[in-house]
Amino acid sequence: KTKLSFFLFNSFIEVELKIPGLENASSIWKLLESFKGVLSTAKEDILTVEKLGWQSLQVSRQKIEYLIVSIMIIRGFFMYYYDASAIRPHDVDAANKAAAAGKFHFSFSHVDDLIITLFGEIKAVHDLNSTFLNKSTKIMIHSTLEVLSKSVSVHTEKVLVVKPLKAKDNSVSAEDSEDILGVVQDMEHEVLSKYKEFVAEVRSDEDIVNKAENENVAFISLLEKLPFIADPVDAD
Repeated sequence: KTKLSFFLFNSFIEVELKIPGLENASSIWKLLESFKGVLSTAKEDILTVEKLGWQSLQVSRQKIEYLIVSIMIIRGFFMYYYDASAIRPHDVDAANKAAAAGKFHFSFSHVDDLIITLFGEIKAVHDLNSTFLNKSTKIMIHSTLEVLSKSVSVHTEKVLVVKPLKAKDNSVSAEDSEDILGVVQDMEHEVLSKYKEFVAEVRSDEDIVNKAENENVAFISLLEKLPFIADPVDAD
């Protein structure tokens, strides 16, 4: 789940060219809904880390990592894709037609409830100010709260308040909080570096290179065996 979530984030969410229609896909909204379950135990999970440390068998690094990438996806989606002006009053018929087409039907109450829930759970993690979360992660979490607070519709009575970062909070300097995009770029740079290391290892392995070349030859051979449109054939 974590690997696929990072792939989703890097390939579809945090990209220069938006994927048309992603904001209407029911699958992405189901994923966002599933994050409520992940975040519901987030505060408890972080407190467990603080109490027992990363070395404890009761601490799941994978669970914490999935928690972080979930917050990254939430931030990216509501920052780059979500358009509050597109939501409309709940319409049962329209919702059913959208579901049948694999699309999400926006409604004020549905989206606002989701945003408020996500905000509350993420804020609980943010307010812990855990020393087990690095500065980049804390800045990203704070940015997510700001994005969610701006995403609720004007129809909700709930006000989502986010205090601005201060130099003494989370040990974050003014330079650290200058641009959240720098944090994301650092994450992407780390992923890209690992990818380049992987490619270099593959290219240095003669056995893999030979197999790849043979596969290319075999593929070309199959293409050459395909019939042409002009070839004489028996047809009805």
